Amino acid sequence: MGFAAPKDSLSFGAAQSLGEVMSKHTAIAMGLFWTLATAVSAAESPSDRATVEVVGHGEASAPAEVAKLSYTITGEGKSSQEALQAFVAAKMKVEDALKALAGASSIDIQSDNLSVAEVRADACRSSDSRSAYFLATEPCQVIGYLAGLHTTVTLSPAKFAGNALSLASEMGARSPKLDEVDLKDSTAVRVKAVQAALADAHGQAAAIAAASGSQLGPLIKVTDNDARDGTEVGPVIVTAERRNSPISPAVAIDYAPPPIKRNATFTVVYELLH
Repeated sequence: MGFAAPKDSLSFGAAQSLGEVMSKHTAIAMGLFWTLATAVSAAESPSDRATVEVVGHGEASAPAEVAKLSYTITGEGKSSQEALQAFVAAKMKVEDALKALAGASSIDIQSDNLSVAEVRADACRSSDSRSAYFLATEPCQVIGYLAGLHTTVTLSPAKFAGNALSLASEMGARSPKLDEVDLKDSTAVRVKAVQAALADAHGQAAAIAAASGSQLGPLIKVTDNDARDGTEVGPVIVTAERRNSPISPAVAIDYAPPPIKRNATFTVVYELLH
């Protein structure tokens, strides 16, 4: 009658040595260790942390520094040459006056869309005249030419925009209008708006943490809701030279530009500590 080893005891055969058995049990132990380590790591992952997400808004403002206005210069004549000569004279008259505007510290002038158009008799006009071809004979003969140019002026201080419009109109500019007022550099105002937005977000998160019986933890993530792709490139500006003798318009216009505002909005995530 022989002795049989228990099933859960260690037995060694010809094909199984003590080293092999130890290696097997070591591999099992290491597998259990890595399983536990992975579970602990997963439990501590950021996705499992208690967080609070809020949207903070901020606004800052500063007095307007520059004003942008626009107008059109035209010249008429029986020939294109006469029209251009009249146009150049009108252009110089308006710009020379604006360059010497009393009180303005800088005047920048930009022009674009210069055109010379044929003018025909009224009898030649029809509903589809834009797409028609005309002969230079009666009743569609050319009776004159019109040269035109759109001009934009940037000046500072912004409070002289009213006088600039009045003077431009007085000197013969057509349809002068104030387009906008702005800052020379809005970086400082933007920074204040960002600070206000983040402070607003922090205040909201702290209130939520207190209401939930938690403590506000570290900042985890900030997303700029106003971020845009691409870079905006400004237009080329021709700087006008000022004349020695300042000029004031016949009709002065007192203009008080509104303050320039910048806004910032951020989505902010904080960790909640229990």
